[in-house]
Amino acid sequence: MAKRNKRLQPRFFIFLLITVALLIAIGFLIKMIIESIADRIAGEMLALPAATEVPLDPENLLPGGSGVFDVETLPPLPTGTDYYISADADALPAKFGFTGEVRINNSTEQYNSNPRAGSLRFGQANSYTSVPGILTFGSNHYRNSFSYGNPHVSTNTISYKWEYRIGSLGEFSGTSWTGQALIVEWPPEVRAVSGIDARYKNAEKPLHEVIYPAADGNIYFMELTTGQQTRAPITVGVPLLGTGSIDPRGWPMLYVGGGMQMKNDRGNEAAYIYAVDLIQNKVVDTFVGKDYFANRDDWCAFDASPLIIDDTILFAGESGIYYTTKLNTVFDPAEGKISITQGDRIKFRYQGQGYAKTSREGARWYGFEASPTVFRNFVYLADNGGRLLCLDINTLRLQFVTDLGGDTDASPVLEEDGNNNTAYIYTVNQVQTSSSELPEGYGYASVKKIDALTGRIVWDSPQAVYVGDGKIKSGSRATPHVGRGNISDLVIVTYYQAGVVQRDGEGNESYAVGGRIVAYNKDDGAIVWSIDQNGEADYMSSPLVIYSSRGKAYLVCCDRAGYVKLYDPQYGGPPLCNPIALGARIDSTPVAFESYIIIGTTGKGGTPRIVGIKIE
Repeated sequence: MAKRNKRLQPRFFIFLLITVALLIAIGFLIKMIIESIADRIAGEMLALPAATEVPLDPENLLPGGSGVFDVETLPPLPTGTDYYISADADALPAKFGFTGEVRINNSTEQYNSNPRAGSLRFGQANSYTSVPGILTFGSNHYRNSFSYGNPHVSTNTISYKWEYRIGSLGEFSGTSWTGQALIVEWPPEVRAVSGIDARYKNAEKPLHEVIYPAADGNIYFMELTTGQQTRAPITVGVPLLGTGSIDPRGWPMLYVGGGMQMKNDRGNEAAYIYAVDLIQNKVVDTFVGKDYFANRDDWCAFDASPLIIDDTILFAGESGIYYTTKLNTVFDPAEGKISITQGDRIKFRYQGQGYAKTSREGARWYGFEASPTVFRNFVYLADNGGRLLCLDINTLRLQFVTDLGGDTDASPVLEEDGNNNTAYIYTVNQVQTSSSELPEGYGYASVKKIDALTGRIVWDSPQAVYVGDGKIKSGSRATPHVGRGNISDLVIVTYYQAGVVQRDGEGNESYAVGGRIVAYNKDDGAIVWSIDQNGEADYMSSPLVIYSSRGKAYLVCCDRAGYVKLYDPQYGGPPLCNPIALGARIDSTPVAFESYIIIGTTGKGGTPRIVGIKIE
């Protein structure tokens, strides 16, 4: 029986066509959805910053406007209360034979505590001033930043913008150690009466004035971006080796110390803190001079940068005395006048076992070259004898003494740690003593992390340095940078005459002498990275770290071969761009306001000058 062929009905073809059309439509729809999602994801990825470029939170800026505060700060105390010190057993003042004495002015009457009425309490670092700029060494009383603002950095380069040539005074020229410039954006009412050039008084845009006390005995003034002179130099006539301080209220008064003793009108060798009226552009008062209360007989100078709080100036001298004086400042913008009237000079001196009244070989020396650092009601003073003194500002009683291991000129840097309910001090020293663990002529300097409320050394990381026959002092005079932002786990230190390890083809180690940049882990002091330089390219100036508008850190180091180099401090490694040669030795610490970097050079090796550089 033959099979019968089936005929396909027309409605089947209609159903098939509809099904195919639906499948094609669904396919196009899916494709459009996928492409839309892909485009959106790609757009979002393009909009995202790089992993190390986290945008800043404008509500959570660091002191001086430099980056994000990654560190937990301590909670504020109730009004009228103070923190207290519980000295570690190894930091008790009696262990080092330390005692202290307090006097007023030139009185011979001894006080057991501070005779000044009232009390002084500093806040967190960002409370030191509300004026844009860098108004003291390290920006504030924590001494933790040499930069202000967060520039946009796109090419990772530095470029030379301007120079201002300066002179010499005797054996000194240019700018010296610490020699940091000050930069200030004057409030409009101050700018209107200040002694600046008329073209800057009422300009529409703000004036960012660079103020640079120099080793040639002059104070120089220039506009930040052009280097053009904003007022004539003020001649003080003595080498100004340290860093000055502007009244943190933004008032037009500058305080700067003389770095060398000079004959005064009585024929005595003396040094002074100079008060400079920036309306009249002249020195209007001096502080101290020859002080017979000093335990050090042979030297007095003022390299340390003063601090000002509640119209009271705090400063320390190389004679080994710490001073506070009420300023009684009167500033009348309407009249265009500013004046000070010094109150009682309250002073503290210390005595310690092994110290001598003169800087003779083999003895510890009295004196403070490091700038005082303050946490709330405590001041921290690193001395030439290799000790860290913690002093209560309001009682002038010693709280603890920590052994730093050698002469410490680098200013202590303070960091709060709310997670551990304390604060820490970071210091680095110099040394003249050889170590039996190292080749002949080498000794150990070290960077230390110290609990600021107990004096306990948390960690101590040694660095080999060249000391020769014991008459050469080596190590670091550079203030450490305590990192934040994308380097919040690091502490960066620069050394001079470091012992740089070299290895021959057979792996044998030997030491050469040169500069070294070292990044330490904050938690344990382990070396994260280091960069070695040749013998001429070592460091007196402190490391400058700039935090970009996206939170990335950039490290600027200036060496004594005259080069300015830009690094990525997160990883170390080679410079990010070609270095800039300034043609003369750099001992001074650079500072930055937004994208402009200000650096001073000595006259050694070339013409002394002040230079403006830009990070781009």
